[in-house]
Amino acid sequence: MRLSGFRTGVTSVRGVPSAGRRNPGNIMGDAAVGTIKQVGEFYFTSTSVTFAEAAGGAGAADINFEGTATGFGTVLGTLTFFDDAPGAKTGRTRWVGNAYLENGESVQGSSEGFFEECGKHKWRVRGALRTSTGAVLLSDGVVSLDGRTYKGTLSEWT
Repeated sequence: MRLSGFRTGVTSVRGVPSAGRRNPGNIMGDAAVGTIKQVGEFYFTSTSVTFAEAAGGAGAADINFEGTATGFGTVLGTLTFFDDAPGAKTGRTRWVGNAYLENGESVQGSSEGFFEECGKHKWRVRGALRTSTGAVLLSDGVVSLDGRTYKGTLSEWT
């Protein structure tokens, strides 16, 4: 399946049957999958990094972050970059974190996503985040070596 676009409004997925509508170029049709609306921002700074090497030159970088996110208060988490080869410009990511709300409760969250190099020592990270409350959010941010920051936006996917 291929997402036809991440933008505010209705997004369709190629290869999923639609309700009463067909695209002649795609025998399976298109289907509306929901609305995406920006609901907040996050700003994190790195507290530490751990590197691990895997077979064939692949590796992982675990970056611990702390900061704040709109509606989530203080957030602590680890963003892992998975490189399939040394010097990879793109690859997979995983986020695991905990948010500490102002009312004393906490919310856990995890995501899977992708990174791509987007400048000198900068990487764009996009992922689908699921929280312990059941919310599904899309995150889109940039990790920057300069300042050791990770900042971006959170969007609700309904």
